[in-house]
This record gives sequence, structure tokens and C-alpha cells, in this order.
Amino acid sequence: YVLLHATDITTVEALAAAIDAKHAYPAGHSVEIARLASEVGKSMGLSEDERTSLYVASLLRDIGQIAIPDNVLEKSEKLSTEEMEQVEQHPVLGHAIVQKSPYMSAMLPAVLYHHERFDGSGYPEGLAGNQIPLSARIISVVDAYQSMMSTRPYRDSLSMQNAQRELSRLAGTQFDPDVVRALLEITK
Repeated sequence: YVLLHATDITTVEALAAAIDAKHAYPAGHSVEIARLASEVGKSMGLSEDERTSLYVASLLRDIGQIAIPDNVLEKSEKLSTEEMEQVEQHPVLGHAIVQKSPYMSAMLPAVLYHHERFDGSGYPEGLAGNQIPLSARIISVVDAYQSMMSTRPYRDSLSMQNAQRELSRLAGTQFDPDVVRALLEITK
């Protein structure tokens, strides 16, 4: 893993803030996801370099959404099949963007696979269980947790306790149970 300089990380944080602002996410949304993902990684035994890569990958996880039309991303009604297919392309698009930087190679699997589901029903490739890189499994859980507690055009926010219950309910199907346990331990 390439350890990025603090100025590089600050630049990526600024880019993440711009992506958050485009989607009207609360200020600091992506930085909080990255911070919490790094904490989960630490509790799961990741090295400092691995946690730095995880932090940056968490910030860049949705960079591919810049290629998805706003009217699709901000739609309050159910997405059509075509619109859902567009949204499901954002990890592939993000991977294509991030891979242009040789310094970001360690982040690529997390950016590409953060919407895979533990039971194999996710996207873009339908990976399951430990086929999904740990960094992507961590981002998946932390991103969902933070997103559940944020208001979205299509639903209201959940309380922290209800978000934790939802993660527990989905452990083993959508989410890696070990990652869910680590997050719940940190957020007690």
C-alpha cells in the first residue's frame, strides 16, 4: 500500500466534499464514513497503511456518481429498471476514474466492490462472502449505516438505534456479520 501524504488526503477530502454537496448530503458525510471505516478496520486488525487506503477509498467510493444524471440520483420515486442500471454502473465508473492514478491502486477493489452483498446479490459482479475484499465489505456496512441516519429524497432518516437494528437484521445477507459486529462495538 502506498501511504499518501496528508496534502493528498486533504485534496481527496475536498473532492469528496464536492461530491457530497452535489447530492445534498450533510457536511462531512464522506469524511465521517471514511473515519468510521478506518476505525472498523483498526478493530479488525488492518495495518496503518491498509487503514489509510481504506480511508481514501471510502472518500472515493461514489466518485463514479458524477457520471450519473442528477435527475436519477435525486429521484424520490422508485427508479425504473433503466435508471437502476445507470446507478449500478457508478462503482465501475468510479473504478475507471480512480485507476488513472498509479497512487490509488490499493483503493481500486474497495471502490469497485463496495455495493457487493455478502449473499452474492450485489453489483457489479455478484461476488459473495470473502470473495468481496474486506475493504469493500467495511465500506458497505459503514456507508449503509451513515446513509440510514441521513435523510434522502426517497426516505426519512433512521435513529442510530434503528440503523444498528437494521444492520443486525441484514448481517449475513447484505452485510458481512463480522464487520457489522465490529461497527456495532465501536458505535455502542
